[in-house]
Amino acid sequence: MRKRGNPTWSQGEPNPLPSGPSEFERVVIRLKLSPDQYASSPQLRAWAEKKWREKFVPEYLLKAWGFRAWPLSD
Repeated sequence: MRKRGNPTWSQGEPNPLPSGPSEFERVVIRLKLSPDQYASSPQLRAWAEKKWREKFVPEYLLKAWGFRAWPLSD
């Protein structure tokens, strides 16, 4: 009798971590910002206002800029 399901389902390759910088890191590099300039950068804040729900933005910056935390009630 044949067994049901995939007997090797738990033996798959683990998902690799992204090999390059995050979108946030790319923006920071493009703007040539150092970490102490992040919170005071109007360009970075404008990007984060548009993207913070879908891209990584450090939590301390979200708090510094007064963005609401998850879960959202929009």
